[in-house]
Amino acid sequence: MEAIKALKWLAAWLAAFAALPVSVALIDYLGGFGVAVGFLITAFAIIRLYDLRSSARNLQAINAALPMLDCVVGGRRFVGTESVAIATRRVDKLDRPGPLILEQLCRTRVGQWFKLSFQTDNGTGYPFGLAVQPISENEAKNWLEQDPDIYRRFFGEPEIA
Repeated sequence: MEAIKALKWLAAWLAAFAALPVSVALIDYLGGFGVAVGFLITAFAIIRLYDLRSSARNLQAINAALPMLDCVVGGRRFVGTESVAIATRRVDKLDRPGPLILEQLCRTRVGQWFKLSFQTDNGTGYPFGLAVQPISENEAKNWLEQDPDIYRRFFGEPEIA
């Protein structure tokens, strides 16, 4: 997995740097029009590289949220290193700028279900605003209704309607 990630980064960097000689060649060959085209190619490559970097950091923040957790809610202690994240979903408005707002359905090693809510600024790699909400098994089932494979893994085959 790490090798694939490294190859993606290498390809993105090579694409960004390959855009520069192409831009220079276009300037030499096409004059003023070549300047505009070369600038657009270079800008697109740099923006794409930034997007890849932001996505990787957002994934880093999602993976870091649960291990950071250690809090008491309703007289019970929730420790992230002794829990497992079952599923993650994004709950913010996709058409608005701002931080990503995410929820994870989690389960402690003793079987208590809970929802972990947190945010990450786009591209920082760090979660913030962690909030725990203990939920019942029925609420966990409802949460997983849209992912039948995970539902079956934890609750078995649902009844046929």
